[in-house]
Order: sequence, then structure tokens, then C-alpha cells
Amino acid sequence: MAKQAIKLSLLSGAAALSLSATPFAADAPAPALISGASARMLSETCAGCHGTDGASGGPATPSIGGVNGEYFIELMKGYKNDEVYGTIMNRIAKGYSDEEISLMGTFFAGKKFKPAKQKIDEGLVKTGLKLHDKYCEKCHSEGGKILEEEKRRRRFQGRATRDSEKDEE
Repeated sequence: MAKQAIKLSLLSGAAALSLSATPFAADAPAPALISGASARMLSETCAGCHGTDGASGGPATPSIGGVNGEYFIELMKGYKNDEVYGTIMNRIAKGYSDEEISLMGTFFAGKKFKPAKQKIDEGLVKTGLKLHDKYCEKCHSEGGKILEEEKRRRRFQGRATRDSEKDEE
């Protein structure tokens, strides 16, 4: 008899709890993503290779913290669609929805860029700077960040002015 009373008491307690929680569950806001993952949660999956907050600990994997958000999104979608070569990133990127990739892009763009620790060959640095100035500077500067359209326009206007002044000399 005592066992039946305990069972009945546990059962009615469980039923009461489930009924009382129902209105709260209905009032709770739906998660932004089906998975319910936040930008931080999604971005922490990158930490194993790219470091905490995208700050890589070594030269084998690039730092992604502080990278331009639009660039991050474009690159990840390129990996996902096999438009950008990667050794493993293509397979990893396929696991994320476009919305998740956008959240991660915003997250990493808000972090401070910390270059990976590595040995530096000054000769290669000089060669790289020359190549950058020749091929990359028109679109990329400020540590490799994509320039905003207004900054790009001002830079080109400034160059055109300098170039026309040289022609007059």
C-alpha cells in the first residue's frame, strides 16, 4: 500500500510540474537558429585550429579574429561551394548554414587581430611588401582588411592626383 502511495504521489507531482511549465515554454522566444547556437558557440568550434577568438597560436593556421566580416563570409561560402581550394575547410564549411556563417563572420570581425607567432625572414618580408604594393594595395591595406568603398574611392582619387602631378613635372 505504501509503494502505491509513493508511486501515485510521484506521478501526480510530475504531472503538475509538466502542466505548470507549459505556459512558460510557450512564452519563451524561439531560438534564432534551429540549432539554437549563438555566434560565440558557433565560433568556438573554430578554436581547435584557429585559436580562442580566432587568434592562432602558430604559423600553420591563420588567425581569423579581426578579419573583415564580409571577407570571412565570402571565403567560407567559397569553401562550402568548392569555389575556393582548401585542404579541410571545404568539408568543415559544408556543415554550416549561410546564416551560421554570417553569425561567425560578425563574431570574428568584432575581435582584435592577433598575428600568429612565427619566425620572420626579413628578406621575404621585403619581397612580400613589393608584391603587395604591385598587386594588392589597390584593394587591400590596413593589415589586409578590405577597404570600405569610400576609403577606396579616396585612395584612388589621391593616386590620380599624385599621378597627374607627376605627369606635369
